[in-house]
Amino acid sequence: MSEYRLVSAPNGLLETNQWVHWIATVYGYDHDYLHSLDQRECYPLSESECIQHAVAKLKHAQTKGIKTIVFGDYDADGICGTTIMVLLLKAMGIPYGYYIPNRFNEGYGLNKPRIKQAYEKGYRLLISVDNGIVAYDAIDYALSLGMDVMISDHHTMGEPLDVLTVHPDLMEAQFHGLCGAGVVYEISRHFVKDQRMDMLAMVATIGDMMELTNENRRIVLHGLNQFNTHPWINMMALMDGYGPYTSTDIAFTLVPKLNALGRMETTNANQWIPYFLLEDSAMVHTTAAKINHVNQQRKTSVIQAASEGEVILNSTIEVVVSTTLSPGLIGLVASSLVSKHNKPVIVISLRDDVAKASARSVEGINLFDALSPLKHHMETFGGHAAALGFSFKKENITGLMHDLTQVAQTIKPNALVTPLLSIAPIQIDTRLMNALELLMPYDKRHPQPLFALTKPAVSSVMLLKNTYPKFITGYPFEALSFKITDVEKLMHYPWIFTLSNHIYRNKTTIQARIEDVLIV
Repeated sequence: MSEYRLVSAPNGLLETNQWVHWIATVYGYDHDYLHSLDQRECYPLSESECIQHAVAKLKHAQTKGIKTIVFGDYDADGICGTTIMVLLLKAMGIPYGYYIPNRFNEGYGLNKPRIKQAYEKGYRLLISVDNGIVAYDAIDYALSLGMDVMISDHHTMGEPLDVLTVHPDLMEAQFHGLCGAGVVYEISRHFVKDQRMDMLAMVATIGDMMELTNENRRIVLHGLNQFNTHPWINMMALMDGYGPYTSTDIAFTLVPKLNALGRMETTNANQWIPYFLLEDSAMVHTTAAKINHVNQQRKTSVIQAASEGEVILNSTIEVVVSTTLSPGLIGLVASSLVSKHNKPVIVISLRDDVAKASARSVEGINLFDALSPLKHHMETFGGHAAALGFSFKKENITGLMHDLTQVAQTIKPNALVTPLLSIAPIQIDTRLMNALELLMPYDKRHPQPLFALTKPAVSSVMLLKNTYPKFITGYPFEALSFKITDVEKLMHYPWIFTLSNHIYRNKTTIQARIEDVLIV
């Protein structure tokens, strides 16, 4: 559950820099973060040993014409990273191929059958993207065939590998925390400047929900600038509405579409690479329309599954099971239910002999640690504090649920205290908006500021789509509510809201998006 701590803004009209420092103080931003707010270009190239060896290996492949296969992952990070590496190999004239495993019948990461197939087709250099860091058996198999291997990954490192490993932890401190595509992007920067790679790295960093500090922040800001000033039709055809686009637009519009092809059983994430290589605009728009249709199917399926699943545990953890739900959608359903119920949710697909489960948590509850003692019930188990997945034989569900019930009783939900910035209506002006623009993009450590108006001034109300209230105020901003539709309630209680600029037909309007009301 969230609790609010009301913090009153200084009186009067503040300048942009005053807003920045006040907001940063309330939310606890550190000095180094504040110092880097205006840095929107990437750091100088990494000179780390692993990057230098990767550069040398690619130059060798270029000189010798070594046929190279790229193995990626089926999420947004893996797709973007695979595309960056393919673009790089293509630019260098290195003969290349690529493969992203099928989520449903192959699972995550490197696998021996596909490595064998690549070898038989003449590939002699294998490069992993966003996977491979603990794929010991698959790597040993590739080496036994005589293949050269380069692993590029950002997941937690296990025992050291006997092959070239490119990982953020092995780079300079400013590169720590890169996503999988960010690692490949850093390699590519040693060879080419390509705006498409800038944008792909930006999308991946947002899509993998990386902490936006150091190089990650710069990748996102630089990539967004390229995205809005040098539109790439292959990405723009997937966007909704009109730009300029923000990191939020990328997160809620583009990233789900990237993930959709790998989550639906009728499509395949490998389809993304030829799409991003398309140069004919007519083909781009035709293919984008098909992708948008798949994403709409994905959204419909998630909504239906969230309402049809059977709740078999409703405690501090909620457990939902389905005998029909596709394993590719269980994570999305779990996220949807977490947003609705504000507690950890586990969604289980009992469709196959080996059940698949996906879990999502809330701030303050480490679900990975809580469920780790139950691994003896499971076939596979992995993830982190906020998101994890596991599988188990269906006949083990009774024992698993018994122990899950016991675990749920030990979890104590943490009351999170969220700062609320109490301001006066007259303070919502371009100087405040400029400050918020400087603080963007947001992440978990640097969340989007929440504001409060204790006395909302309203001159008129209209309903968008006959449902969602839109308030016209006596000040240069408007307020919309998509979460609360009770106009009387909104008129009676103080608003809790975020602020953003809305641009339509070259006209900029300050919008307050009402998230909640303050009942005191």
